Amino acid sequence: MRQVRMALLASMLVILSAAPAVAAGGPATRGFLPPNAHPRGHSISELAQAWNVWAFGTSVDNPLLAGRCEQSPIDPKIWFLPVSLGGESETTCNVPQGAFLLVNPGGSECSNVEAEPFHGADAADLLACVNETFPLLTYVEVTFNGKTVTDLGAYVGTTPVTNLPANNLLGADPALSRDKGYFMVVSPLSRGTHTLRTYDEFESF
Repeated sequence: MRQVRMALLASMLVILSAAPAVAAGGPATRGFLPPNAHPRGHSISELAQAWNVWAFGTSVDNPLLAGRCEQSPIDPKIWFLPVSLGGESETTCNVPQGAFLLVNPGGSECSNVEAEPFHGADAADLLACVNETFPLLTYVEVTFNGKTVTDLGAYVGTTPVTNLPANNLLGADPALSRDKGYFMVVSPLSRGTHTLRTYDEFESF
């Protein structure tokens, strides 16, 4: 996974929604819920941990490699959006009525099966690892329906330790994984087509 973090990553999602507009209660960024929101009773941290398993937990037909949006395993009304693993990608998502969308515009993931500098043997090591490698992410922006936002510090979160099953995206063995990144929840959208673009840059080393 080391090569993932040396790339310029850009992904665009064209979201086709049949959902009515829903008031989000004063989001920090237009179109997104506040970082302390609990969509359908789930904290952003809980959703981020579930996203990490979804994103890295499979090797065959992996949703990130396939660039696929999917209903989350944690709640049928919360959908997970993919992130680019290198270069530019475009995904079209058909989102059902009333769905919330979780997107990760960028972050750093460490595990006990990867080489340095993305290796951590246990929970404490993994926390130190993501804290050390997250600053390699030098720039992030999100453009939603034509409006670009770069001040996303309030959306940074660190997942608890995640248990990935065997044959995950990182390798054949089960793994302990932790992710520090930007986790943002899109409010249920008005009917029609919406465009969400994420872009980030990592330092090479």
